[in-house]
Amino acid sequence: MEMKKLLNDSKKLASQYTTWVTFVGLLLLLSVLTKGNALRWNSIRNLLIAESVRSFAALGVGMIIITKGIDLSIGYVVCLTASVAASFAQNPDYASAIYAGQSFPLIVPVVAAVAAGGLFGLFNGYLIAYGKLPPFIATLGSMSIAKGLQLIYTKA
Repeated sequence: MEMKKLLNDSKKLASQYTTWVTFVGLLLLLSVLTKGNALRWNSIRNLLIAESVRSFAALGVGMIIITKGIDLSIGYVVCLTASVAASFAQNPDYASAIYAGQSFPLIVPVVAAVAAGGLFGLFNGYLIAYGKLPPFIATLGSMSIAKGLQLIYTKA
């Protein structure tokens, strides 16, 4: 009887904390497969740096999904804003730079990227709120616009 209660309690706990149980299990598996190298500070730091952009994008899209919307354009808008920021942060000696020979302070690429992303957010919001377009359709169209603008801006 005691074993049956223990089994039921462990099933209840596992179903209640499925995400954490899975995370810990995968973490242990990864640790064993990499002989502990995956848990070293350098690996964790590299992972945090590599996933930081996706984390910010996920936060924004998460809020949209919570409010029963959708944003299909996020990938290309991030691509466009990254291209804008990179063009202002390029080495002025680089011959193929968009602004060759120009040197900008660090704040310029940041402000330019935020402005580009903000304008696209404003555009999407206008289409959805005032244009009465469904979010799926509005962001599907603006995804193509963002991709096209990025290709034109970078002359790709």
